[in-house]
Amino acid sequence: MVAVVAVVTGIVTHRALTSWPDSPEEVAEAFLAANQRHDREASWELLCHSERLRFGALADWIWTQEAAVAVVGPLDDGLTITVGEARPDGRSSPQSYVVDVQLARADERHRLEVLVMEEDGGFRACGQR
Repeated sequence: MVAVVAVVTGIVTHRALTSWPDSPEEVAEAFLAANQRHDREASWELLCHSERLRFGALADWIWTQEAAVAVVGPLDDGLTITVGEARPDGRSSPQSYVVDVQLARADERHRLEVLVMEEDGGFRACGQR
């Protein structure tokens, strides 16, 4: 399930969203949902700048995510994602939040925290804390 966490917190795409999420929770939910349906462009748009720089290019991000999916299998195969409330991370510049996420598949349950940062007048997912 650790590999699932890596995949869920990392999938991204490059397309314009019809409605930009208004809160840290909405960004985490939109990011994870895009990852779960393998919409790499949508998740890329929701990814923070520092994570984009780390991956370098959309093609590198896609390759990394596809490789992870090949190891753990499809994320839409019975995986349920529940997004909880956000809390301040303690960083003030840029302001960041930690969003609690629950992953469940069959009898397995795992908790992770997604870091969300204020960027470009909104919020962006920035990996796992």
